[in-house]
Amino acid sequence: EMRHPDDEDLLLRPPPIEKRIRLSRKDKLFFSLPTISNSFSVALYNTYSLYYYSNVLQDPLENLNLSYSMSMILTMLSFPLMGYLLDNTTTRWGRRKPWLFVGVPLLYLTNLLFWFPPPLEGFHGYSGLANNYLTLAQKRADSYWFTLWNLLIIVINFAVSTPYYSLAIEIT
Repeated sequence: EMRHPDDEDLLLRPPPIEKRIRLSRKDKLFFSLPTISNSFSVALYNTYSLYYYSNVLQDPLENLNLSYSMSMILTMLSFPLMGYLLDNTTTRWGRRKPWLFVGVPLLYLTNLLFWFPPPLEGFHGYSGLANNYLTLAQKRADSYWFTLWNLLIIVINFAVSTPYYSLAIEIT
């Protein structure tokens, strides 16, 4: 009896694997190590960024909420754009590795700069103990700093994490 290719049993059966590649434990360990630092930086950012900018630097919450709203819109737009860019990248190092080589140092730099907004000229430094002396201009400058680096962290994190997790699928 002849069966049609659209029969259910054919759709449920996985295609035959000609040659299966086995990764060593060492390869798996070294591939997973960057996940630890990325998870740490994302957890730190998600947990303490609003607290730091609102309570320590005393930025107005409405400015910070606007920045977070902008970052959510950017996140929504970044998914399909990043997929398109990754699929159309062709280099001698492959489609994923160039994004990692460029993106990882940028991600570390943006995460570092996010936490250290520069003081305004004429204002000789400040710390969490001297918040009573912050001017409105300083608070506004901190909000702009927060928005800039918040958006850059979102974009660069997608530029690093998307190819990293895509690479995992391709090598197994």
